[in-house]
Amino acid sequence: MADNAPQENPIETILRIGAGLWQSRALWAAARLRIADAIADAPATVEEIAAQTGTKPDMLRRLLNALAAIGFFACDADGRFGHSDLSRLLRADHPLSQRSFVESVFGHEHYAAWGDIEESLRSGVTAFDHQFAHELAAEKCSFCLDIQNVVPIFFRRVECGLRKSKARAIDQNEGEVPALYEPGYFLFH
Repeated sequence: MADNAPQENPIETILRIGAGLWQSRALWAAARLRIADAIADAPATVEEIAAQTGTKPDMLRRLLNALAAIGFFACDADGRFGHSDLSRLLRADHPLSQRSFVESVFGHEHYAAWGDIEESLRSGVTAFDHQFAHELAAEKCSFCLDIQNVVPIFFRRVECGLRKSKARAIDQNEGEVPALYEPGYFLFH
């Protein structure tokens, strides 16, 4: 059977993939700042959202406009931002909330590790180990001791959150395991 889907221009493909970094970081910021929770059930002004999230309204407006352009949040004629189907999944009280997942996977540790991919490919050391092994090995540093205590807790929480999310996703998909939860989905860990 022939594929009748229109072919994307190769330059547009490269630009779209490259923009994924900006989009994922914008999504991470929204999750980290709990913007979806601040909007709650009714559209809110940027100033109201900024007051609840401890952000500057002018910068927050830029973020919300960028996210609205890719389907997260919606801006009404009065300039108030409300939810889209996607942004509702960032609410902590949503039964299929993905906020913790987004915050974890697009957050500081993963962002830094993926930023080190060239070094990983050249040295053979995983980017995550390259970024954080020295902190974990320096036992005399109080900050590093805190990291040693926090990192295992962090990963247990992520693992627990993924198990719960996977169980909900399987239940929603009539027993099928979404690709996100298949072995090998995440690389460079």
